[in-house]
Amino acid sequence: MSLLIRLIDGNLFPQGKDLQIANAVAKTYKLEVFTTADGCKDYAEVSVKIKPGIIESIDPNPATNTINVNYKLNGVSSAYLMVLGPNYNTISNNYILDTNSNQTTINIINYRIGIPTVSLVVNGKIVDAKTLVKN
Repeated sequence: MSLLIRLIDGNLFPQGKDLQIANAVAKTYKLEVFTTADGCKDYAEVSVKIKPGIIESIDPNPATNTINVNYKLNGVSSAYLMVLGPNYNTISNNYILDTNSNQTTINIINYRIGIPTVSLVVNGKIVDAKTLVKN
């Protein structure tokens, strides 16, 4: 049996349990779900929540001297990166982000060798984190 999903605004999507909508807005969407075999249909509402930000990548990783952190912020007024040393045993350093940009460079030469954590903090809450290998 094949299923089709249609947003009530008319866009049709093939079957699948994961649905991605480009440029989605945080709101509730009404869906129409129907089978192609007999046309039986039902309706469902799905709430879309957009994360305030994500770390897209850290490059290079592993790294020795500097890293480029690519990030995406979604309508936030302030954010920063927190780099916490290996095994959480060193003091963290914070790097304020330009909310109109999507990349920052961090000098990691003075960090100890190991696997520090790079966390994205928005409105005082960690919203994403990635590990970094420091050589």
